[in-house]
Amino acid sequence: NEKALEKCDYIITQLLPKMDPKNVHNSTCLVYPVAWILKDNGLSERAYDVVTQYVLEPFDKYFGPDKSTPFKFVFPKFRILFDLVLYMEGKRESFDQSYFDWAMDITNMEVPMKIDISIANFGRGCMAISAESCLRLSNLTDDPEKRVKILENGFNIAKLSMRCSDGSDGSQQKYESPYSQIKPVYDELKNLIEGGEPD
Repeated sequence: NEKALEKCDYIITQLLPKMDPKNVHNSTCLVYPVAWILKDNGLSERAYDVVTQYVLEPFDKYFGPDKSTPFKFVFPKFRILFDLVLYMEGKRESFDQSYFDWAMDITNMEVPMKIDISIANFGRGCMAISAESCLRLSNLTDDPEKRVKILENGFNIAKLSMRCSDGSDGSQQKYESPYSQIKPVYDELKNLIEGGEPD
């Protein structure tokens, strides 16, 4: 972990500042895997700040909502997850309540398998992000019907994400980093769907 964090720090302090801010795709390729390493080591706020500074804000500034990039699928889902993470860590006072409506509609989270796999190659699939958001949202509502629906959607998305990372999609290729990201989320959602309690 220490060596991984040292590499992350080098990328953030030495490489990213030298990148052309208009080259959002290359910046995303660098910073996207870094974000998950930081998050997994309790540095979610830094992860969010770095992605916002070098990816989200430059994309909004130089391209805008009508333009595209291979990672565009990820941007709104990344914001949702990290808003929830930082809220649950006590670093945000609130989060957008419309996230519940977003999670109630599974089509908001479905991504073509080929795209999800290509994104997962950089550390984490897009649907894995949405699955964790559903898991977190299920713990933030007192409405039992809403909670059940969000858990069901999250589990179904997690199953798709697992297929993209464990080789069961037919590729017979397992992607270790994406698998390590989705497996604990999948397991917890499965446990909750089967009637268990949150860990």
